[in-house]
Amino acid sequence: MDKSSCNALGAFLVEIFDQATNDFIVEMARKHNHHVIWLGGNDRAQTGQWIWANSGIAVSTFDDWAAGQPDTGSSTEHCMELNIDRFNSHWNDDQCAHNQRFICQTYADEEFIG
Repeated sequence: MDKSSCNALGAFLVEIFDQATNDFIVEMARKHNHHVIWLGGNDRAQTGQWIWANSGIAVSTFDDWAAGQPDTGSSTEHCMELNIDRFNSHWNDDQCAHNQRFICQTYADEEFIG
């Protein structure tokens, strides 16, 4: 996973805390024809305990795991990805070394009202 690319921009892999954000990320990925992207969640510290890496917040109040996921893939899948097809999208756990697209997140310096 290329977390370092986000860090180099002063950003981090995207973290999703609600359905609206999840829908926004899915639409961004579809718009750019990406079918799998990394998200900022992982269970590297403790298998089965998923957290958002930047904030340290547990992935518990909102999730969009596919049925049967996360399955930890014989204890080798510790990073979170978003799988997107034409009609559906869900989270999955995968091996962190896989090369996939990603979306970086950062905070605005100012509040924008529009």
